[in-house]
Amino acid sequence: MMDQRQWPDVPYATKSASQTFDLYLPPDGDLPFPLIVGIHGGAFRMGTSRNREMDPITAATTRGYAVASINDRLSSEAKVPAPVADCREAIRFLRSNWMCWNLDP
Repeated sequence: MMDQRQWPDVPYATKSASQTFDLYLPPDGDLPFPLIVGIHGGAFRMGTSRNREMDPITAATTRGYAVASINDRLSSEAKVPAPVADCREAIRFLRSNWMCWNLDP
């Protein structure tokens, strides 16, 4: 069983320091965890993976889910559709690295 249950600011790409996610695992267990991917609101203009609106999503860890809360490049840094591409890239990264955190691919 893993000791650490949270990983903040995991980089999923290298174009920007904004391309990170926070990963939360359930408090107990070591089976492959189903994963919920949370994308903060803000119309790609504002917001972060740690907005209060993410609290209900990260609370899913108490029900046996892993949660990845994604940061993306905001429109002030990169024009749309770059933030959408960031979200896809984060999901690809998670699917490619599922074994690191015992996620259910």
